[in-house]
Amino acid sequence: MNKKNVLLCSGALALALQAGAVQAGPAPLASAADEPSRLAVGFQTLLELSQALRNWTLPKPRGMVVCADSWSQDLCRVGLGNGDFEDPNDPETLSGWSLKEGRYSPAPYLGSTPTSRVLALQGQGAEAVTGAFLPLGSTISSAPQNTYTVKLRARGSGPLPADVDVALFVGSEASESVRELASVSRTVGWDWENIDFKVDGISSPAPAVLLVGIKRRDNNTPTMLQVDDVRIVRTRLGVTPPAE
Repeated sequence: MNKKNVLLCSGALALALQAGAVQAGPAPLASAADEPSRLAVGFQTLLELSQALRNWTLPKPRGMVVCADSWSQDLCRVGLGNGDFEDPNDPETLSGWSLKEGRYSPAPYLGSTPTSRVLALQGQGAEAVTGAFLPLGSTISSAPQNTYTVKLRARGSGPLPADVDVALFVGSEASESVRELASVSRTVGWDWENIDFKVDGISSPAPAVLLVGIKRRDNNTPTMLQVDDVRIVRTRLGVTPPAE
């Protein structure tokens, strides 16, 4: 896939979920004890994402049909609208993402490689969260019907490895809560590494929002952590998602 290079930009989430354009400067090294060890998503982030998802027109995810309802499709993709960072309507910002700086790190921003736009996390504690509403009826059954597989690619662009945490959350404005469903931690080097994990069935008050959170754990600031192709694939329970 050919993708054009863009300017780097950063910023925190507004209701429109656009990152402000600022140049990211070097961040000082931080102690591992300076940042929380776990990635957590609060209810306020859920509210902001939910409001923006209602008001913001994001492109449909590419590569697979989007889940239209809770039951009729054996294989589909949950509608994360800008998981590949190629929003044609807003190509220079991270629309669809909530961004948080670390104690010694700027917020994640839109970076680039020769062929791709990517999520760039410069230093320890930088976090990014995106989400999508699930079709009504997806979370009401006590017996799991579907498997949700989180997939993405990550690499450390620099001389040292980088540590990344990825977690899947579910939340609902009706219950005023967000809870973690599953998470994984990986150390990545220069080559792109595929990261995936899954959950079988989700229970939550409707309307439910699935949230994918990404956090950088290490303080190897000479290396940039790059993330691309974030998506959630839904399959019937017992069906193996195809390779992508």
